[in-house]
Amino acid sequence: MSLITPEFYSDNYCSGLYSDGSDELPALIQIASDMINSVCGGKIPDTDSLNALPDNIIHNVKLAVCAQTSYLERSGGLSSIDSPDPVQMSLGKFSYMNASGTAGRKYLSVSPLALSYLELSGLLYRGLRSRD
Repeated sequence: MSLITPEFYSDNYCSGLYSDGSDELPALIQIASDMINSVCGGKIPDTDSLNALPDNIIHNVKLAVCAQTSYLERSGGLSSIDSPDPVQMSLGKFSYMNASGTAGRKYLSVSPLALSYLELSGLLYRGLRSRD
C-alpha cells in the first residue's frame, strides 16, 4: 500500500510532474513507499502504521516518499528500476554514467533528500530501545 496519494504528491511536492496524464506515477509512488519502508527497517508497512505516528513524523515520512518518487522519476522512471543497463544522467553540462562491468548485487539508491527527511523522523534508528 502506498504511503501517499498522487494528489498529495502533486499538491505538496511536485505539481508539474506527470501533467501529461502518465499512469506511471502511482507505480513509482508504490515503489518509493516500499523503499522508504525498507530503509526504516519495516516500521511503516502501510498507512495504518504511518497514521499511528505523531503528525510531524507522518509529514516527514510523506515528504521522504515524495523525494524518493521524484528521484526515481529523474533516474529514468519505471524502465530504469529493473534495467541491467548502466545508469546515465545529465543535468546541464554535468553528465554521470555508472561504471559498466561492475560485478555484484545491484541496489536501487535512496534519495539523499529522502534520507534527510527520515533523519528528522527518528525512524532510521536500528538499535535496541528500552521498555520504560
